[in-house]
Amino acid sequence: MKFIGALMLAAGTTIGAGMLALPILTGLAGFVPTLWVYILSWIVMTYAGLLLLEVILWMPEEANLVSMAQSTLGTWARYFSLLVYLFLFYSVLVAYLAGSASVLVSILHSMAGLQITDFQGIVLGLCLLIPTVYLGTQTIAVANLALVMGICVSYFLLVYTGAPFVKGENLSHVEWRHCLVGVPVIITSFTFQNVIPSLVSYLKRNVFQLRWVVLLGGLIPLLLYIVWEWLVLGILPLMGPAGIQEALTLGEPATHALQNWMQNPRITVFSDAFSFCAIMTSFLGVVLGLFDFLADTTSIPKKGMGRWLLCVLIFTPPFFFAWVYPKAFFTALGYAGGIGCVLLFLVLPPMMVWRGRYHQHRVGPYRVAGGKPLLVLTALIGLGIFGLQVFS
Repeated sequence: MKFIGALMLAAGTTIGAGMLALPILTGLAGFVPTLWVYILSWIVMTYAGLLLLEVILWMPEEANLVSMAQSTLGTWARYFSLLVYLFLFYSVLVAYLAGSASVLVSILHSMAGLQITDFQGIVLGLCLLIPTVYLGTQTIAVANLALVMGICVSYFLLVYTGAPFVKGENLSHVEWRHCLVGVPVIITSFTFQNVIPSLVSYLKRNVFQLRWVVLLGGLIPLLLYIVWEWLVLGILPLMGPAGIQEALTLGEPATHALQNWMQNPRITVFSDAFSFCAIMTSFLGVVLGLFDFLADTTSIPKKGMGRWLLCVLIFTPPFFFAWVYPKAFFTALGYAGGIGCVLLFLVLPPMMVWRGRYHQHRVGPYRVAGGKPLLVLTALIGLGIFGLQVFS
């Protein structure tokens, strides 16, 4: 059961709010180009996750990314990873708060006829999250498992209901020149490496189970993403009212675009349920990683008033940003993926492994295959995506 809980936490962290943005951001490229980008992104991120696991298993208990960077690369890496880590996960939390507010507004309107503002939606989302986070990893794992089950049920109901409306001509569109537009968010959508340190402790450093969690934690989302992309791009027109281009311009998630196009009550219910569960699973995974990270770097105890103080540090900055910029969903995800994710989880892990293996001669219970060529290639891919985001 612990293995299943860890796997669902990894998969649930990956299957999240980014899924709501992917079909809209990649729609202009078409289904086939996006399919190849998905597969390549999954391979690269899974390999980088295994590299991170190798480094973690060199370290003592409760080590996080910052302490690992300092131990392998030096003091400069500690402050670099600290700044990028905070930038990344606060950006992601801003996106998730903004997205959750929109979803809660839609749910309350469709199910109860209530009209609430985006600000009230943000506050309601926090009221649902803070008690769960305060109660700790075990509670988060149970809540996450329930939410992942909610994702699965609502996802398959959406696919079952929408599949008859998929049109082959919509899927035949191909524009390779647009295939890189969604890469930063795709990278974010395959990111669960932030919870690996917590999972190492949760599974008591069981290498066999941890390796499979990393492998399956990205493979399960990949399969779901492909079917989801097929469904949304097969139903929505590229241009015109309620089309992909309009949703991209308005910053609307894919579920809202489906609701606007199909005008089907069942689609509305399933879309709202899917959106809520997807955002909350990502929220819990990100917050769990950030909770342990802040506790380690600030030495705040994870009990008593220390837990409340950590919750304040986690939720206060994204609350104010999401309040000021309630439509920051796509923008925040783009910055998070193109800058934060690639630097922390594509560039830093091969650097740490290179330094640890070949200069410090560290030996642990697990070593990733591939040698120096794959380490260099992984870092170069990360730097390339970073350059793409910066220059765009």
